[in-house]
Amino acid sequence: MQCGELPEVFSYRDQSLLDLVCDALDSQDAVTLLDEHYRSQPELIAFSNHAFYADRLKVMQARPGNSRAPALTFHRLEGRRARNGRNRVEKDWVISQLREHFNRYENAPLKPSVGVLSPFREQANYLADEVSRVFSPEKRRSFLVRVATPYGFQGEERDVMLLSMTIDNQSLRAATYLNRADMFNVAITRAKEQQRVAYSISPELLSSDHLLRRYVSYSHGAVCSYQEGDYSCKFARAVSAGLEAAGIRHWVDFPIAGRRIDIVCEHRGCVLGVDLIGYPGEYQQHLTIRNYKILHRAGIRVLPLPYLQWSRDKRECIARIIGVLRGGAVRESGDGGHHRVIDAAP
Repeated sequence: MQCGELPEVFSYRDQSLLDLVCDALDSQDAVTLLDEHYRSQPELIAFSNHAFYADRLKVMQARPGNSRAPALTFHRLEGRRARNGRNRVEKDWVISQLREHFNRYENAPLKPSVGVLSPFREQANYLADEVSRVFSPEKRRSFLVRVATPYGFQGEERDVMLLSMTIDNQSLRAATYLNRADMFNVAITRAKEQQRVAYSISPELLSSDHLLRRYVSYSHGAVCSYQEGDYSCKFARAVSAGLEAAGIRHWVDFPIAGRRIDIVCEHRGCVLGVDLIGYPGEYQQHLTIRNYKILHRAGIRVLPLPYLQWSRDKRECIARIIGVLRGGAVRESGDGGHHRVIDAAP
């Protein structure tokens, strides 16, 4: 090695800082998975969580009773990938989607940012040139428009993402590139609120384990949906009946942030978890401090509800739950007529 040259391990072109740290570890026991996912709506991360993280991610944005439009949509187009790697039909679709997005939020005080991504460099450059030609710099700046490949979006995110997969039925060799796990995972996980995916290939032409075929056919919404079933806990049934009589929307055993909350209530956008405690059965144990902290980071307030208090005064317990949902003070009767305020967060 000549004087002044760095060892190959320090070459920033070939070795990232993360690579350097990983190489220095004596054991993988020193590696910790950052398993709390805050960026995306549950639909948008469901496939990635399943395919790349073995369903270990805690999706912190999960909420009950979400009636908004689907966060993830697929658009099968009749595009053709030309020899130069460009797909004109998908380009036209992107321009149309952008124009609709800009018109819809033209007068909005907060304009949802938008990204355009293609896994293929030629298509990404093609899209970038067309977006620059059709829309003014002021328009692009006001919506924080970014057009790039997955590598150009590394570490980036946008409220809305438009994906152009580019390949068609005659470009199966190019489809091999889409089966790269690192690239594909980045490509499909940049959106926070909505993602629209355009593709021009018949997925059935791809192998059954191909990432694009699996992504298109995956039941994204079904994985995140709440399946209400019969619950045998007398305590849960009684509280549910009380909330029902009070007109409060609620869900029993609802999953948020990697664990199931005994009861989740919602009122005008305010979400409250109720931790049932003390009745023999599945809801006897209280949440741990760690779970309270996780739910707090997810933006979910949690109210402990001991069975002893419920058996003493059911109406007061329901009133306390409603008080939190409506932003009022939470008060609990104590011994000797004293009262104390319960903080619904840890």
